[in-house]
Amino acid sequence: MKHWIIPFLIILVGGLAGCTRITTVNSTSDSKGVMAKHQTLNLATGTPLTTLDTDKMAQFGRLNNTIEGLYQTNRDGQAQLALAQRVKVNAAKTTYTFTLWKDSYWSNGDLITAQNFVYAWRRALDPRTKAPDADLFRGIRHAKQILAGQLPASQLGVQAQGRFKLIVHLDHPMAELPQRLAYPLFGPQNQRIAKKFGKKYATKPEYQVYAGPFMVSSHGDTQHHWHMVPNPHYWDRKHVYLTRINVNVYRSQTQAWRDYRAGKLDEVRLLTKKSVKAYEYKNSYTARPYSRMILISYRRDGPTPFTINY
Repeated sequence: MKHWIIPFLIILVGGLAGCTRITTVNSTSDSKGVMAKHQTLNLATGTPLTTLDTDKMAQFGRLNNTIEGLYQTNRDGQAQLALAQRVKVNAAKTTYTFTLWKDSYWSNGDLITAQNFVYAWRRALDPRTKAPDADLFRGIRHAKQILAGQLPASQLGVQAQGRFKLIVHLDHPMAELPQRLAYPLFGPQNQRIAKKFGKKYATKPEYQVYAGPFMVSSHGDTQHHWHMVPNPHYWDRKHVYLTRINVNVYRSQTQAWRDYRAGKLDEVRLLTKKSVKAYEYKNSYTARPYSRMILISYRRDGPTPFTINY
């Protein structure tokens, strides 16, 4: 996992659960963390919403706030336990045993269980799913053989022991495992809902459920605009202060800038060194860490490429 410093301009808004937020703007808030009269956040994206299936997303972007896994990243970019209450690692550092919270629920009220993780991870490696980032499972026992088509996805080294204990077996010690498991691809999926909706599953907001602090509303044209509202069953909902997150799709960065200046957007990304230089000393400028998974493959003589995951 590498951390990149990405510059943004931000208009003061309420705290956003699940996101890293570092700001130079001084502000006051009440005891509930509310920093604006209207707790609504207006954001921009360049990508229409085409799927809500975490196993099929090439990037997660704004949807990070609808997904939560065993770990989440804190404001410093470090992994901390989320849906897992505690973790025990064996002496060889090749087996991680996670104990889940017993009172975490999906947005429809279903209990989040260890089996939800087993289902999601094995499904991501299933050839029928074709998860774009399936290579990130390398290092978990048998993932390499599954990706090569030598074993079925059911042989992945992850198992549920009861409803709240998840055991992960590794091929070798992986110091970066907590950071990797904070990536949305490693979040759970609700097998009951996936089975219920079949081919419709996650194709529209009404055919998906969410484990994160927000859920995508079923109202809206997801090609041009979509919005998220608080998940009423989120385990830490008392610390979710925003009432709505609006996401508008922009094909033109110029138009996004116009809307930012007009007060229609609360954040806009600076894409050039010139724009960073022009705004870096203004109060609305914020440079914040950004976590990204990168897969680097080195070709060498022989049939097998040498691969490193970051």
